[in-house]
Amino acid sequence: MKLVRQLFFTGAVTLAAATTLFTGCATKLANKPAAQSSPDQMAMTGQSNQVNLTTNALRPLAKNQMPYFDIVPDPLERFNRSSWVVNDWLFRGLILPFSKGYTFIAPKPVRTSIGNVGHNLTYPVRLVNNSLQGKWSGAWAETERFFVNSTVGLGGLFDPATHWKIERSDEDFGQTMGQWGSGPGFYLMLPIFGPSNGRDLVGRIVDWPLDLCYWIGVAY
Repeated sequence: MKLVRQLFFTGAVTLAAATTLFTGCATKLANKPAAQSSPDQMAMTGQSNQVNLTTNALRPLAKNQMPYFDIVPDPLERFNRSSWVVNDWLFRGLILPFSKGYTFIAPKPVRTSIGNVGHNLTYPVRLVNNSLQGKWSGAWAETERFFVNSTVGLGGLFDPATHWKIERSDEDFGQTMGQWGSGPGFYLMLPIFGPSNGRDLVGRIVDWPLDLCYWIGVAY
C-alpha cells in the first residue's frame, strides 16, 4: 500500500509538471493544421540527414542554420515504433485534452507555481551532477537558488532567485556521462517520456533516488 501511495504521489507531481510543460506546445499543435510525420517519414529523414552529413561536413553553416548531427543507431526499431504509436495515441487521446482542461481550470500563475515546485524538488539531482562534472559555480548557484526559493519563494511556489539573477545550472546524470566521454549509445523511444537514448535512460535511473518527490512519496 505504501508503494502504491509513493508511485501515485510521484506520478501525480510528474504529470502536473509535464502537463504544465506540454500545455503551450499542445495548444500550438491544436491550432496548427500541419500533419505529424510517421515513423517511415522520420526514417527517410534520417537517411536524408545522413547523406547531408557527408555532403555538407566541410561546408560552413549559414545564419540560423541548424548543425548536422551524428546518426544514432536504432537496434530496437520495432520497440521504438511501437512506443511511438503508443505515445501518439496518448498525446492525442489523453494529454492534449487533459492539458486543455488543465489550462482552462488552472490560471497561468498556478501552473507556473506547480512547475516551480517540481523544479525546486529536483535540486539534489542538479547539485550532484554539477559536482560530478566539476562545475562548482553551477553547484553553488543551484544551492543558492534552492535556499532562496524554498524560503522567500514559499517552498518553491515562487522563483525569486531568477528575479535576483541567480542563474540556473540544469544538469543530470545523462549529461554527466556525456561530459565523461560516454556516447549516446542507441536511440530509444520511451513510452510517455518520448525520445531518448541508452545513456539518458541510465541517467534517469540514477537520478531517480535523488529526486525529492520520490522521498516525499516514500514518507507519505
